Amino acid sequence: MPAAFPVKGLYPPIPTAELSTQVLGGAVSVPDFLYSGFVVSEGIRQFLSLIGRPLETFHDVLDFGCGSARVLRWFGGYTAIKWVGSDISKKAIEWNRQNLGFGEFVINDVEPPLPFPSGSFDLIYAVSVVTHISEQLQFAWLTELSRVLRPGGIVMLTVMGEQVAAWKLAPEEFAEFQCKGHFYKKVQEGGLHGLPDFYQDAYHSHAYVIREWSRYFQPIAYIRNGPMYLQDLVILEKSGAGKEFLDLDLPLGGFWSPNFADELSVETLTVSGWTFQHRGGPVSLRIYVDGIEFGSTTAELPTPAVAGVYPVFLAARTCGFSRVLSLPGIGRGPHILQLSAGGGGRTTSVFGDVLFRAPLP
Repeated sequence: MPAAFPVKGLYPPIPTAELSTQVLGGAVSVPDFLYSGFVVSEGIRQFLSLIGRPLETFHDVLDFGCGSARVLRWFGGYTAIKWVGSDISKKAIEWNRQNLGFGEFVINDVEPPLPFPSGSFDLIYAVSVVTHISEQLQFAWLTELSRVLRPGGIVMLTVMGEQVAAWKLAPEEFAEFQCKGHFYKKVQEGGLHGLPDFYQDAYHSHAYVIREWSRYFQPIAYIRNGPMYLQDLVILEKSGAGKEFLDLDLPLGGFWSPNFADELSVETLTVSGWTFQHRGGPVSLRIYVDGIEFGSTTAELPTPAVAGVYPVFLAARTCGFSRVLSLPGIGRGPHILQLSAGGGGRTTSVFGDVLFRAPLP
């Protein structure tokens, strides 16, 4: 398994509460920090495979806005790839240099340029970066990412799309968003999460992304809720042409059990959680362990707690699922549990991942 798995201790170490706040908006538990990064890393891997560009085919990869390597830490098993992380946080970069056993880490300024020659990378991903910058700064960074990306290279960016905008913006703000397709909102004095003042909230519509970002890259996929809660994933190619555009609407969801990195006796495994589509209707699920299908279920149990978090989505009221799997003879060590929504098959619609571990001898 390419991903590093935390066994008997935490590897790599977990950053301070200050650094985890910069990437997640607040201090979180160790399992939550690990789980959130793992889910995003798995999403990146899955969707690269989906577009026919598996992660192992790349040579030089940039995590733009890497923070304290919440996502990047999960790629340490890909030793043939040169990994680079950049961020505006000097503390995060220094922590990465001291605590990660791989990768090069550099500090970038609020505005371009990056300290790399043109054409340095064939893959760049940025998780929750353009979601917090102004339109002008967004265009500046798109220009710069295009400069450091090789022809044929891939860029993966997350955005807060229409569903989140409808939920989070005031009516007059949402009306402006609908007119333009973009809305940058100053949420507080001083930046969010302890970062500089420019770091606020930005929302993007699907149509805006396709229209405006096409000036820099060729859009090849738009995936709602993938691979991060409440953010959509946009995949773009430099100098790409003639590819079929992939448009996926994945459900929002999460696990209740097993918990991330649980050590379990796995003759049987209870898989439970919640998931719903913004447009409503129960979600049908297939359940996989290490890529092998072990069962299916439908998310239709009452979920008042989820409805309390997502009150604007009616489907959140009855979106729970629970299924006991029989796993005879499963080996000891780490395993990946995955959920697939709808009829597209695991390789096209995985939306949930968690690691668990059978007890070691």
